[in-house]
Amino acid sequence: MTSGMAIVKWYDNKAVLLASSFIGPDPVDRCRRWSKEKMEYVEEDRPHIVKVYNNNVGGVDLADTFAARYRIELRPRRWYMCILYYLINQSLVSGWLLYRRYLTQKQKKYMPLLDFRAQVADALIKVGKRANLNSRKRGRPSSEEAPERSQAATSSPPGQRIIAPSVEVRLDRFDHFPIHADKRGRCRARKNGNTQMTCLKCRVLLCFTKDQNCFLDYHTKK
Repeated sequence: MTSGMAIVKWYDNKAVLLASSFIGPDPVDRCRRWSKEKMEYVEEDRPHIVKVYNNNVGGVDLADTFAARYRIELRPRRWYMCILYYLINQSLVSGWLLYRRYLTQKQKKYMPLLDFRAQVADALIKVGKRANLNSRKRGRPSSEEAPERSQAATSSPPGQRIIAPSVEVRLDRFDHFPIHADKRGRCRARKNGNTQMTCLKCRVLLCFTKDQNCFLDYHTKK
């Protein structure tokens, strides 16, 4: 053990290296293993780190299974970037497993892993960022371009379902402006309200009247 890190080499069917910062080889106990040479079970010394790993290997295999489903398939020139992508992938899986455990305990429905990853990506892209006006040009728009931009920002392809933004994007208090939509629809914040006002960034319909300000509540309350 060096600098609080223990590295143990264990011979199973083949040599396996185990590294840990909280557990080491002691105390050593005895385990019963099958010997191919003697064709019988034999008693051997087993480091404590191996015992702990065997008792919790199910969780490790489960995390590896989920991580392999949507692995980040990139081939960077710098080899250490692969380690970064691996850590990001494992962090997403670990976060989803904690999120799933929490909602399962609350007996609530949780989103699949793919939707969870997509929502995290959407939040990282949009939180604290300006609304997308679907414009490729920079600078002040000309008078001829203004109507085209306004229509692109307020309309969506027919039949496409508008997906609500994540909580992080909804509550970032950045670039949320009310604009008029092309058609009236149901308010996202309440079931019995119809409106033609939408958020420029979130792209969802919200009531914004003298008596009902769902636009403010939607962007300030969880």
